[in-house]
Amino acid sequence: MNEWDLQATLTQRWLASPPDINPFGKMDLVAWELMFPSWDINYKTTRWDEPSIDFVFLSQAGAFVLVELKNVIPDRSRFLSACCQVSHRAVQFVNTYSKERLQKAFDYCMQGACGRSIAESSATNRIATRLTNLSSSREDLSIYRVVAATSFPKKHEALLDQINGSSYLDMLRIIGVPTKTAKERKRFHSLAARDYDRLRSNQIALFSVPTIAPAHIDQCHPSTK
Repeated sequence: MNEWDLQATLTQRWLASPPDINPFGKMDLVAWELMFPSWDINYKTTRWDEPSIDFVFLSQAGAFVLVELKNVIPDRSRFLSACCQVSHRAVQFVNTYSKERLQKAFDYCMQGACGRSIAESSATNRIATRLTNLSSSREDLSIYRVVAATSFPKKHEALLDQINGSSYLDMLRIIGVPTKTAKERKRFHSLAARDYDRLRSNQIALFSVPTIAPAHIDQCHPSTK
């Protein structure tokens, strides 16, 4: 199963049964393939010209949890890139957030964004009610980051500890000078130090996704990631 098949399959599973991701507990899925800064949905028949995050969840405590999903992360370099990616999207989420934008993205996703079949349920209505009760202020946002994959590289725990203990300037030293093709590291370099350092108290968490049998589901456009 490729990454886009995995995303589509997990969308349906996580809507039907909210995932329990440590340390957040069970969370409500509110959007997927959300692009910044527009807050449009990345899809092959509409647009795919902005950086996007795979999943946006709302925890029971009212915090947003952004999940970047990879199929397999085979080595240190790609692990670093995934951490840069989810961090960049978290900063973009905070800097461009509005309650109206979130509601619009939620509504669009619940209509079957990216060709993903969505069955209306009491859970959907319950999540919609939760969103209406959210604060409109960016200052009230609590943002967490998760990198999810079916497989992580060796010694990734030590690297994650290093990343979670690093300031923005420390991260630049860990990342090094990005090559022309290292787009996520280049995007990380574009962040303001104060924006990244604001995330540091909410450390990056990892989630191991179980292997899932393939399913035939329409996909989002792969080139936007």
